[in-house]
Amino acid sequence: MLVNRKIRVWIYIVLIVLFATVLIGEGLPDYFGSIDLVQYWAGTRLLIAGHNPYDPNLIAELERSVS
Repeated sequence: MLVNRKIRVWIYIVLIVLFATVLIGEGLPDYFGSIDLVQYWAGTRLLIAGHNPYDPNLIAELERSVS
């Protein structure tokens, strides 16, 4: 039972090292982190306040207030 656990831990370690090696070697993709989370936050904030979450003027105003 203990041997199986040690093998499983080593497999996890190898997988993590391989994943890190690929990320370091290839670099992060261009689209990584390009999601506009502030826009989603502003839309939700407007919806909760009872305003139109699709109004681009209100979204832009909220985005400017937090940046």
